[in-house]
Amino acid sequence: MDSNFNYYLTTNGVTFNYLKSKSISERELHDYNELLFYIDGEATLHTENYKQKLTPNTLVFIPKGKYHFLSLSNPDNFTRLKISFDCGALTSQLPSDILVSKNLPTLTLSLLENALIGLKNDNFTNDFYYGAFLLLASWLSTSATSQVKFDGEDTLVSNCAKYIENNLSNNLSIAKISESLNFSPSTVSHVFKRQTGISIHNYIVQKRMIYAKKLLETKSPTQVHLECGYADYSSFYKAYVKMFGKSPKD
Repeated sequence: MDSNFNYYLTTNGVTFNYLKSKSISERELHDYNELLFYIDGEATLHTENYKQKLTPNTLVFIPKGKYHFLSLSNPDNFTRLKISFDCGALTSQLPSDILVSKNLPTLTLSLLENALIGLKNDNFTNDFYYGAFLLLASWLSTSATSQVKFDGEDTLVSNCAKYIENNLSNNLSIAKISESLNFSPSTVSHVFKRQTGISIHNYIVQKRMIYAKKLLETKSPTQVHLECGYADYSSFYKAYVKMFGKSPKD
C-alpha cells in the first residue's frame, strides 16, 4: 500500500473517501451526515461535547452540524474510510448525537474491507458501494452503540456549545455567553479554543451557516439572515459564500 493515498467515489448521493495521509487537518462542521470507519493508527476524536480515543476498526457516526476533529498520535499509521451522505428517509432513522462503536459485525467488516480494496483498484460497481453503505448505516441505526463521554474541562465547552445552539438568532457575544455560564470571557474563550481547536467566533459563524442553509429550504435569504443573528445582509452573505462557496440564493 502507498504511504499516502486518497481515493474518492460518489454514488447515489453517498461519497466514499479512503484516505491515508501524514498530514491531516479535519476541523469540520458540515451540513451532511458522516460515517467514519477508523482503520489503522491511534487518534482522539474531539467535538464540542466529547473527547474519545479511537482504536482500529472503530466506527463513528457524526450527524450533520456537529463540529469535530481528529488529533493523531502517529500520522504515519493513520488510515480511515469516510462516508458522507444526506439521505432523507435513512437520516430520520439515525441518532442526533455522535455515536462510537468498537464491535462491528464480522460480515460488515468483511464487506468494508472488500469495498476498500475495490475503491483502490476500481474492482466493484457503484451498486456494491451503495449496498455496503446501506448495510453499515442500517446496522448502526438499529444496534446498541456506546455514546462517547466527556469529563472535566469539557463540561464548560459542552455548556457553551449548548447555549450557542439555543441562541443562534440572538446576541452571541463572548460577554453574553460567559455571563450565562458564570465564567469570565477570557476563561471561556481560552478553554473553548484549547479543547476544540476553533475560536468561539468561528464556531458561531459556522453553526449559524448550517442553520441558515436549513432555513433557506423554506424561507428567503432576507428573512434568514435576521433569524441567524445578522443585523445586516452583507455580513451574512459573505459568511455564507465563504462556507459553502455559493450565494444564499443558489
